[in-house]
Formats: sequence, structure tokens, C-alpha cells
Amino acid sequence: MLKNSGIFYQELRNHAAQVRKLAKEDETVLCKLTDAAEILVWLSDQARNEGWLWLETAVEGERLEKLILGKELRELILLLVDGTDLEVIEDIAMKQYFAGDYKGLEGFLYLTYLDGVHHIQIGASPYVFRKSIAAMMPEKVALKIQERKQG
Repeated sequence: MLKNSGIFYQELRNHAAQVRKLAKEDETVLCKLTDAAEILVWLSDQARNEGWLWLETAVEGERLEKLILGKELRELILLLVDGTDLEVIEDIAMKQYFAGDYKGLEGFLYLTYLDGVHHIQIGASPYVFRKSIAAMMPEKVALKIQERKQG
């Protein structure tokens, strides 16, 4: 559990409301959210199968470059690979989050990435990881995550 979970969830709730509204108005938002969720699930699955050190190679590829805030996700993953304690990762991430003044989709994705890294670090099962990511997403994206799992 994140030590600043009250702040985390308050910020996530605020951004989620904005993202749901954006997603209704713009289909590309759903695509961007789906891409981010799929990358997180892929990273989690591979980390469980190959180990954390595999993540260092994965974040150097093109897949993260295409994401909104892909650089920030890469930095969070590298902190994890370096063996940084979860509380220190959270502390650094939340400072960067507030200093970056992320809003709307960017704020939502940044917090989603932090949550994803947290679940990777604790070794959450694929079921729990997908459930957690899907729970944060608009319904259409959550359904896509569940469909891909079954397919």
C-alpha cells in the first residue's frame, strides 16, 4: 500500500473523472489509455516470468517511447530495477508528480504508472494486476483488458 494513499487516491479520483469525460468526447483517449494499460500488463507479466532485470532491457525499447509520459514510466521502472525501496520510489514519484503539475490524462497516467510499478514490485499475480489496472480505467478500456486476458 502506498504510504500516501489518501493523497494518491484523491488525485487519481480527480483525474479519473476528467479522463472519463475526455474519453466520451475523444476516441483517441481510449486508445492511449488502452496502450498504456497493455504496456503495464506486458511489463508485469514479463517481470514475473523473466525477473526484474529483464525490465531494464524492456524500457530501452520503442514501446515506451510511444506512450504519453513513457519517459516517466521508464524512470519509475529503472528505480525498481535498481532495487529502490517502494517508499523511496513513491516519494520521488509524488514529488515529480506535484512539481510536474500533471492534469487530466497525463495526471491519470502518471498515477497509473506509479500504481503499476508498485504492483510489479510486490509481485502481484497477473489476475490481481489486471484487476487493479482495469479498476482505474474507463469501462471500455477495462473491458479490453479483460478481453485480451481471455483471448
